[in-house]
Amino acid sequence: MCYWIALRCLYVFMFYCSCRTEDLTQYTTSYTNLQAFIDKSLDMYKSEMSQVLWPLFVYLYLDLVGRGCTKDAKQFYGRFSMEQDAFRDDELRSLAVIETIEHIQSVEMARMFRLKKYVVRMSREAFQCLLRHLQEGDQSLLLNTMNTHVSVDVYEGMPRTTREIEAVAGGIAGEGITAVNKTKVWYGVRKDPELLMAAAADQEEEEIGEDGKPKKKKPKKDTAGTGKKGKPAPSANAPPANRVPFPELKNHEKELKIQALRETTKKAKVDSNHMPSICFYTLLNAHEGLCCVSVSDDSTVVSTGFANSSIRLWAIAPQKLKSLKTPSELEKIDLESSNLMEKLCDDSSGKDQRSLIGHSGPVYSTCFSPDRSLLVSASEDGTARLWSLHTYSNLVVYKGHNCPVWDIDFGPRGYYFATAAYDHTARLWATDNVQPLRVFSDRLLDVNCIRFHPNGNYIATGSSDRTCRLWDITSGQCVRLFTGHKKDVLSLDFSPDGRFLASGGGDCRALLWDIAEGRLVKELPGHRGDVHTLCFSREGEVLASGCNGGIVKVWDGKLWQDSLKEETLELSSDSAGAALGTFATKSTPLRLLHFTRRNLLLGFGPFQTEKGRQK
Repeated sequence: MCYWIALRCLYVFMFYCSCRTEDLTQYTTSYTNLQAFIDKSLDMYKSEMSQVLWPLFVYLYLDLVGRGCTKDAKQFYGRFSMEQDAFRDDELRSLAVIETIEHIQSVEMARMFRLKKYVVRMSREAFQCLLRHLQEGDQSLLLNTMNTHVSVDVYEGMPRTTREIEAVAGGIAGEGITAVNKTKVWYGVRKDPELLMAAAADQEEEEIGEDGKPKKKKPKKDTAGTGKKGKPAPSANAPPANRVPFPELKNHEKELKIQALRETTKKAKVDSNHMPSICFYTLLNAHEGLCCVSVSDDSTVVSTGFANSSIRLWAIAPQKLKSLKTPSELEKIDLESSNLMEKLCDDSSGKDQRSLIGHSGPVYSTCFSPDRSLLVSASEDGTARLWSLHTYSNLVVYKGHNCPVWDIDFGPRGYYFATAAYDHTARLWATDNVQPLRVFSDRLLDVNCIRFHPNGNYIATGSSDRTCRLWDITSGQCVRLFTGHKKDVLSLDFSPDGRFLASGGGDCRALLWDIAEGRLVKELPGHRGDVHTLCFSREGEVLASGCNGGIVKVWDGKLWQDSLKEETLELSSDSAGAALGTFATKSTPLRLLHFTRRNLLLGFGPFQTEKGRQK
């Protein structure tokens, strides 16, 4: 009996060893033959077909590990890993630690590749050429792997050039599907006719001199958004006014918006011939503890979040941070009077700095409401909090994420806000509801940053899977999917007209996307570190970008305006002629850039010691 058991075990062992040898030979031969076929193909097809080499390498390696052939998998990895693109280093390191079936189930990257197909965009001619080779060459292993794990998005037309493919490569799960980026998007920004007319009337009153006679007017462009005879200019591609429900503006909110429009008419011109002035604020003794910086829309208050769970508010304008009067004093105030908010505040309570305590973990992001009456914050404790800037107290705690919340942003009307978190989701909230209104979940890794579209109908998210997505808050659907970053996406900003989206990443680049056409229009390289902050000027003529290497770059808006006229994507790797200016700090990494209503560029960051720079 023991003899037959031993013989059977020996037979199984010999069969297993022979299978392992055959497996390694088959996997290696199939992959090598595919490489040779692509190298000998026509140049017009070579770049497109070579896109399948990376996903096939990953899935063949995971298949060998899943079959228990760890030694063969390591040999396969050692032979072909050095031939992959340089920006795949992080993924290759994650792949190298996967050695058992348990690792496939527990390592995030392996689970991600198993759950979702890798997307490859390819012209019909290139795809047919590749498919013919796999079928006629008896490449059943590669053909089955592609059918199971790779989704080929075939398009009609000429194959793309190598430069065009490289520009949009880098996504963890491949490129975006063409159909997603063809969805109708209402990217225009609707202007309120009543507010525009009121602002224009106030401006005319200010232009009357002391003697009652009108001052001599200088001809100027229509910067307040009004057309001829004071009538509001039409808003092209703007969504219907009732597409997203918003509460009606209160009287004091209308007054603040009219004041903002008046200030906008006095803004400095910023373009290729007029460089913006830059004012930089450095926070001392805060390098290790500073997590985030935000500025109110009127540029009078700065909010900073720290690793010790606190939030600090700083007044950077002559006005102090005042609190409300006592209840007995508030009863005597006429609620219908003008300048109501000023009358509600106690002048004697003004301070230059205030603290908000409530979180139980580092505060990673804060954002002011448009009227500067509220502040929302996001923390490692998994919560978002709403703060009153009249009483400087916590009003609401929003619990929905079960993990750190990385970013938070208020909508342009101040009623909605959105959060991005470690749990691979983004969520839409309303200030009067403790439960999320929408959960946007089609992400593979952390959602690092989030921004509202200027018209309030969409939100953009940037993720560790190296993609940028645009979500429709009415349907909850993803209407744009952009790939091109080679590392995590860390920052986002919309142009004021809503047409363009700028994204910054850990690959030391900023990218410009055309939302209307759903395509990349410009690459802005040349940074010396992760691009943590982006900001368009008030009219969108220039874009400012800042990195943790202490560099501020100002880019000319004509770069992406002119690119809209081009039928093909033309990207330049030389940033010397693209940037209007480059400005370096002495010892301060950039945390935030912000254009005031008059186009003064503000910069913020913590002072970094020599020891910190060496780290």
